[in-house]
Amino acid sequence: MPILCQIARPEHRATGYGLMNLVSITVGAVATVALGWMRDCGIKFSVAFNLSAAVAALSAGLILLVKPPASLQLGGHGGVSGGANLFPKLYVQVVEACRAGNLVRAQALQAQIQRVSDAFYRIGKYSSAIIKGIKCALACLGICDDFMAEPFHRFRAEERELVKLRLKEIEGELSKLNL
Repeated sequence: MPILCQIARPEHRATGYGLMNLVSITVGAVATVALGWMRDCGIKFSVAFNLSAAVAALSAGLILLVKPPASLQLGGHGGVSGGANLFPKLYVQVVEACRAGNLVRAQALQAQIQRVSDAFYRIGKYSSAIIKGIKCALACLGICDDFMAEPFHRFRAEERELVKLRLKEIEGELSKLNL
């Protein structure tokens, strides 16, 4: 639903929610019939479950393809971006470039936003990597402490050094973009 708010104008959101509900109910009905048919044909439940998981993963991947410039070009009003805590000017500039119709600049800025994502959101192997990366970078910038509530833990020294290195690299890249 939050993605719908990014890509749809307020006057069209109710229609969007209605279409989303229609699609979800239809997909649920088709899945129920398909899984019943697979059971009747003797197909193992594990195969049906794996197929369902693959479809869910594909759907999640498609949602992740909606990036701020694309959503802004479609009439969205912004995004909810963790990296904006680190580099607010970058995220403001991409919105302003889209509003001004400067898509070349917006795409260049979006590439830098992707760089921020790649640099900080994928350190480590746990799903907490995004939160840990943002909090550690904010701590390195002197904005806040990187203490995390249980069951999470802050990055270890080697991960923290990697965050510091990447912060320095990205700050250099942003200075070339006059940010």
